[in-house]
Amino acid sequence: MNTIEVKLALVSFKIITPSTRKEFYSKVIDKMVSELNGLDIECKINNLCLQFQMEICSDKELVEKLFPECRMHSYVFIIKSKSDINPFIRKRTEEYKQAFSDEKEDKDFDWTNSCLRDLADYIEKYIYDIMLGINITYPGLFQIASGEINIINTYYLRINNINNNLVDVYEDWLDKEWPDLVELSFKDTWKWICKNTNYLDGICDSPIDRALNALSYSFNSNNYEDLFYTLLGIEALYNTNKSEGIIEQIKTKIKCMFGEPVKFKKDINNMYSIRSLFVHGKLNFPSKFQIDLYDEGFYDKSYVPTVTIAHSILLATLRKLIKQNASEMVFTTILTLK
Repeated sequence: MNTIEVKLALVSFKIITPSTRKEFYSKVIDKMVSELNGLDIECKINNLCLQFQMEICSDKELVEKLFPECRMHSYVFIIKSKSDINPFIRKRTEEYKQAFSDEKEDKDFDWTNSCLRDLADYIEKYIYDIMLGINITYPGLFQIASGEINIINTYYLRINNINNNLVDVYEDWLDKEWPDLVELSFKDTWKWICKNTNYLDGICDSPIDRALNALSYSFNSNNYEDLFYTLLGIEALYNTNKSEGIIEQIKTKIKCMFGEPVKFKKDINNMYSIRSLFVHGKLNFPSKFQIDLYDEGFYDKSYVPTVTIAHSILLATLRKLIKQNASEMVFTTILTLK
């Protein structure tokens, strides 16, 4: 019997991907499914080391049974672990007892359910971390429609819809062939995140950590915040010289990283023009509670292309760092006289 089981209904690939490039997306999706199916990864939670076995399969009947509201989605992503969770429960129980040691009525209280709730929260966070890693490797193709965490058939936690627009990065790359999206595997991406960053600890300790944290705001983003945080991530990586202007630094260093963006200089300028309008209160945006969120004319013609090129630069940079197993970016100016 599995101690922990997570089941996620994935948003249908037919909904996510454009119909114009079926052959391309079919190959990428097959690669993702093939890699994730049967892959083992390790997750550390406090004093607990969980060994997760992953499975992804097309099972419409299972999705309809587990998540009736997601009956149009046929793929299900399953994570299982038989790891012993008792060390976590014992340690957490002691922490609760110490925290409430002055409360007589709590002295003999059974803290098991509270410990399982805490464990479920940690696992949910790791699911989102795994999701981010998969979407760096396969932009936009792993989106959660609904899900559930089951711990020893005792504690259940529902996972809600998590979406993003990162699949547009593929479209941009296929149309413009810039910046280059180097080939990656999720296994290498996860290894790099674990070894070269502090992202899993939730602590920003380097420009790369800040870039990953910024990318996380591209999921379920609202009211233009994905552009704001994506540019924050780009600046964390490229804005390393306080004496130089931000835009000029980014243009020069992106050119060093990916080559001359001949066709996209205007796009890069637009990223900061729109960000400046938004930050300084010159850009119209909807209220938090508005149903029709966007001015379709502006959103389709200006905003989508702008946020897509920003996503492309951020993801392409992270992918290149992963490919080189690098933990930092160092830019130097070299002058050679002959």
